[in-house]
Amino acid sequence: MPELESTNDETIISYLLGELPEDEAERIERCYLEDESLFQRLEKVEDELVDDYVGGALAPTKQAAFENYFLRTTERLEKVEFARAMAETASLWKKSRETEVDQPEKVVDIRTAAPSKRDLERTQHRWRELTAIAAALLFAVASAGLWLRVSSLQRQLETAKQEQATLLQSEADSRKHTGELQGQLSEEQKQSQALEEKIKELEKLSTLDPSSRVVYAVQLGIDYLIGDSKGSGPPKVKAVTIPAKTSLIRIGVDFPKSDFQTFKAVLRRADRSTVWNRGGLKPRLMRDNQNISLAIPADKITNGEYDLVVSGVNSSGDSESVAHYALKVERKD
Repeated sequence: MPELESTNDETIISYLLGELPEDEAERIERCYLEDESLFQRLEKVEDELVDDYVGGALAPTKQAAFENYFLRTTERLEKVEFARAMAETASLWKKSRETEVDQPEKVVDIRTAAPSKRDLERTQHRWRELTAIAAALLFAVASAGLWLRVSSLQRQLETAKQEQATLLQSEADSRKHTGELQGQLSEEQKQSQALEEKIKELEKLSTLDPSSRVVYAVQLGIDYLIGDSKGSGPPKVKAVTIPAKTSLIRIGVDFPKSDFQTFKAVLRRADRSTVWNRGGLKPRLMRDNQNISLAIPADKITNGEYDLVVSGVNSSGDSESVAHYALKVERKD
């Protein structure tokens, strides 16, 4: 990643403090996530920034950005607390060493006397103590860094697992919803098919004995569409006179062609109460229009005014009105 290798430490510090423009910050993130060595370099700069903050070496503006932006995560707060504890430990050790130097057990004039064997042994012992303490400090720093890195990776893994579980649940819910819609559509289509077969039997009987006619046919053309659907101009009301002995009303409905594959129809009284509805209707193409055939039991309809609304249904189960008609019914009982 030459583009990040050429980035100086000041730019990385500005990134850590949230001072870079969004596009520049995204560029640095892409680079260090793709290259482990560059990620280690960013961590080194971050550790140095923490040490400067704990040691009070940051400028006031940098310190404010550090506290307002950098310290927004639990991991970084833990890192600062650890660095502060290490600094306090080192300070205490330094003071104890200075006290021993200020109060020596024996004063030796180096101009007149050579160091004794005991002095040499004491010096060697102190050096061994210093070396052991330095090694312990280095080991503690390395262990803390490793622990922080492992903790961060564990949190990232847990977050990824939770996101995966959420996605799997969402996918399962979507499949279940789709299955329910398909089952509902299949059932509506079966009901429509059974009704069509019954209508054909009734029509066949009525042709044999015209005096016992039981099926009454009504045609609604697109000229009867009213304003809240695809039509234009003043609304027209379709007058329907139902003969006596009619048991079934067949209504042919024309409307402009659309992209929907299935439709549903709802017949409502003037007070908006539903009288009859049917879904899973398949259209027939007639030139530039589509047509669906509705079969409504005559005993559901009384004298009065009605609205007939036809809606297209998409694959998700959502519907959109494509046709709206006004009817005025009179029965001849």
